[in-house]
Amino acid sequence: MPQKMRVSNCHEYNKFLQERGSIFCYINDAIENWYENCPKMQGGNYIYSDKVVILVHIIVSFFRIGLRQTVGFIKGYLQQIGRDLAVISYSQASRRFKKLNIKINDCRIDKNNMEDIEIAIDSTGSSIYNNTPGHSKENSTDRKYRGYEQTRKLHVMLNINNKKAIAVKYSNGVYSDHYGACDLLKEVDFQHAIKALYADRACDRHKFYKLCNEYDIKTKIPPINNAAEHP
Repeated sequence: MPQKMRVSNCHEYNKFLQERGSIFCYINDAIENWYENCPKMQGGNYIYSDKVVILVHIIVSFFRIGLRQTVGFIKGYLQQIGRDLAVISYSQASRRFKKLNIKINDCRIDKNNMEDIEIAIDSTGSSIYNNTPGHSKENSTDRKYRGYEQTRKLHVMLNINNKKAIAVKYSNGVYSDHYGACDLLKEVDFQHAIKALYADRACDRHKFYKLCNEYDIKTKIPPINNAAEHP
């Protein structure tokens, strides 16, 4: 059996991991070389170093925010630590970064990516007067809505990757699930980016399969009892 090695530097390793998650270390490092060692530009403006330009885009990549918000973030941090330094404009940071010919690789999963996503569609009924999905006959004579008039249905399209709702539809209680699913699918403008669609057997209808075939979407729907095979 291989010899089990005992970790002797766990304290230093844990400290290293904690410091790696601090975005402020990049700012502090750039502060030491905030301006270029050269005369000011015409008009008395400073020439920012390449470290400042790279710093802006690192924060953009980490927090997934715009250049304008990033400039405001850096300006606020400098005020908190009492450093009287000017901050590069977002337009200049964009132009300078293109000239550096540097690419920041982001290996994280982009949960907002709308390419090759998997979605799930489901519908659920709700009652106006109780917490059951169907209608109730209790006190029906005193109610404004009776029978199926008192029920409503919520149709939801969910992005499985990030668990976010893409589209929602609210209908009456007798609206078929597969009709609601068709409406949701027609709402989104990236149908051809959907890799797979999951739904229950209520969507096992020819109308829904036909729409999915038009958008070239692979469906994963259990068939209903005595269902016919769909092309």
